[in-house]
Amino acid sequence: MEARKDKRFKKKLLVRIYSGTNRFGGITSDISNNGMFIRGALLPNDIELTIALYLPGNKISSLLGIVKRNVKIPEANWLFGTGLELIKKDHTFHNFLKTLT
Repeated sequence: MEARKDKRFKKKLLVRIYSGTNRFGGITSDISNNGMFIRGALLPNDIELTIALYLPGNKISSLLGIVKRNVKIPEANWLFGTGLELIKKDHTFHNFLKTLT
């Protein structure tokens, strides 16, 4: 059964992730109103992250998310990704989503 409620958009955008003093980078593979999947570092489930999402037009969206799952990407033996639930989104993110619909 599909748990996703929001339409997902395939977008490759740069992200910087902050958790305490740790910093990680990655690339989104899809984005929705309430979540995103990031290809990059594996992160522990249920931790809260601050996310800088680099958008077209030199805009940066500041988000807050929680790690919900980690998966191995089937097409590559060495590539992993993290699914995030977004719990705080800024106006820049909402405006960007409007451009995708």
